[in-house]
Amino acid sequence: MESTVADRQTSRGDMLKLASGFAVSQMGDAAYAVGLTAIVYARSQSATLAGAVTAARVLPAVVAGPLAGLLADRTHRLGLMVVADLVRVALMVASAAAVIAGWPAWTLLIFAAGAQAAAVVSGPCLAASLPSLVGVAGLARANAARAVLTEISFIVGPLVVAVLLSFDAHAALFVLVGAMFAVSASLLLTIGDRTAFRRTGWVAPTGVSSFRIVLAAFRKRPALLTMAIADVAGSFVYGLLTVLLVMVAAGDRYGLAFVALGVGGIVGAICAPRFGESPRAVAVVLAVLAALLDLCGLGLGFLGLSVVLCLTGAAISLIEVRTDIAVQRDAPAPIIGTVAGWVLHADYVAMAAGAAMAAPLTGLVGPRAAFPITAVLVAGCACVLIFRSFSGAASGRSRPRRGRAAGRWRSP
Repeated sequence: MESTVADRQTSRGDMLKLASGFAVSQMGDAAYAVGLTAIVYARSQSATLAGAVTAARVLPAVVAGPLAGLLADRTHRLGLMVVADLVRVALMVASAAAVIAGWPAWTLLIFAAGAQAAAVVSGPCLAASLPSLVGVAGLARANAARAVLTEISFIVGPLVVAVLLSFDAHAALFVLVGAMFAVSASLLLTIGDRTAFRRTGWVAPTGVSSFRIVLAAFRKRPALLTMAIADVAGSFVYGLLTVLLVMVAAGDRYGLAFVALGVGGIVGAICAPRFGESPRAVAVVLAVLAALLDLCGLGLGFLGLSVVLCLTGAAISLIEVRTDIAVQRDAPAPIIGTVAGWVLHADYVAMAAGAAMAAPLTGLVGPRAAFPITAVLVAGCACVLIFRSFSGAASGRSRPRRGRAAGRWRSP
């Protein structure tokens, strides 16, 4: 069966509503992620429970990523995003009630797991809808704008949290985050043209068959596989940094370190539309990322570390944006959401692996030496991509090239 990716553009008003809703929702996510850890620790005085916040937010995303992708291909995506926002509104109200009523801190972890499971659907839904919303030609700019909004929200959100936490306004923080999700749902509901959010006529299979179809899509589109490998490497580095920076930039400088990553992320997102996706070009970015990790372990002082982290954030963001573009452009149209869901799943697994590896690694060699070891792993990924570029060139010379007609793909 064949599927068509429409080369069209929706109205600017609807795009503004979608972008605004996404930005407000992302700001709520950022504020919630930072504030929840602080609130759980303040109420329990338990480092174990505070550490469990990350698990409560990552594990549902790991499990629900592929399912979210399937739902994005099988249901009306706009309605699914609205429901996800409303579920999170209800959970934020429940969290505020738990704080006011003095419930145990672990109850907040249960609400956090539910909120993260609901949030996971937004990425695949947006990925599956953008090709029809902006056309193939508009994917680079649309994804760059989305990434810039995300990075800004991850700078502004924690600043809002810092103000509320300084007044110990724990319940008010949850109410504010819930209000952000409610505003996001309201903006999405006002979108007039909902054609791009409808499910495709072809129903994607579930389970092992779904995974096989995704693998087939990666095999057919080398650029998609190249960016997925790089994206997993970037997620692994980010997960590792969340732990290593606690030891290298202790105290309030830890938050400032992530502001530096966010500023770099904005720069990387802006540059992404002008960047290519050849294995050699992506390998260069990974090699630069490896060199930056090496520099992080040299004890440059906080100002020098901030500059290096800014460049690191730019490299990770550039890879992320180009991966999103590759998924939306190259995946078969009926299963864009499914492919995006599996990429999201791989990203969260890599992020969790990076965070989990940090503690034993620093225990063995210390925090400074952990950076160059991580750099070697990233450089290894760059070598894999270089090898793929040479093997791809060799196979391209040995057999005729096959492609697809513009805007059309035969579904697996």
